[in-house]
Amino acid sequence: MALPNVWVIFITTFDPFGANRMVYTIRNHCVELPEMDYDDGAVTLYLYVYGKEGRVSEKLRELLMYFANTNREYACNPELAALQSCIDDIKTDSRIKEAYMDLAEYIEFECNEATEEIQAERDDAIAERDDAIAERNDAIAERDEATAKLDAALCQINEMKAEIKILQEKLFSLKM
Repeated sequence: MALPNVWVIFITTFDPFGANRMVYTIRNHCVELPEMDYDDGAVTLYLYVYGKEGRVSEKLRELLMYFANTNREYACNPELAALQSCIDDIKTDSRIKEAYMDLAEYIEFECNEATEEIQAERDDAIAERDDAIAERNDAIAERDEATAKLDAALCQINEMKAEIKILQEKLFSLKM
């Protein structure tokens, strides 16, 4: 049983391979045996609407220009004019507008939900940061207080040493 041919077509406004070609045709091959003839009927086309390189039909060039600039000015042949008419009809169809508005409202709702979620996460991160800063400041204050107590204790020790020295000198002078 032969598989049916499969065509995957990407129409892009960016150059996917950087060679400025209008058309890139990709076919599968066997990696282990690249010289082996292999045709599974799968073809992938990348159509770059702003490409300049490569030979393409005038109809394809016009179609890609139309995709890049979808308006009446670029609907320069009967097929594209018919396509533009369909687009104009769709744009004026109230059912399509309603479905589009529902989609737009849904997208706006999802964006708002995501924004609120991100803001909540940001607020939580800020609160955690503020808590960490407060803990650090408390630790610094405790360290400063301990340092002050230590300095006071050292002063007392030095005063006691001085008093002991004076007493030792008095004691020594009495012995003489």
